[in-house]
Amino acid sequence: MNEKTVLRQYEIRKHHQKSKCSQNTVFVANTKLIGENMMKSLFEQNGGTYRREGDYLVPNLTVPEGSEYHIGIWGQRRLNYLKKHRRILYTNLLTSGKLHEHLREIDETAYERRELIIKQMMKAQGITEQLKAENQMLWVGWVNNICACADEIIRNELIYN
Repeated sequence: MNEKTVLRQYEIRKHHQKSKCSQNTVFVANTKLIGENMMKSLFEQNGGTYRREGDYLVPNLTVPEGSEYHIGIWGQRRLNYLKKHRRILYTNLLTSGKLHEHLREIDETAYERRELIIKQMMKAQGITEQLKAENQMLWVGWVNNICACADEIIRNELIYN
């Protein structure tokens, strides 16, 4: 330890004894000092910098540049779910800069999965172009039902999971 650190620890202990603080008070012993009685924060130790705005020091934080992908309905639904029900995961993704990538991945996967489910269900239930030509209203009813089922599957498997 250098001389300034030892002197600062002595001043803290002396103040502690005068103010009659409890013995359980924890003091930071290994602080790094810059210049006269200024301590370096953990943020600064990890390479962070501050800017002065009025009487305050504000950290210089930037969000990494993301891609220009437009988040569709499934990504937006996932975002709303994360904000309302999974706040810690949302905050972690947001602060790490991975939120946009996560939403893009969910959005693309959901669209692909929905199309696949609709094709498979139409084939399994015998919904064909011939039915569409013969009875269009029946065909529309079946396809709307299949689309609603596919949407429910996507919500349960990708959005709310």
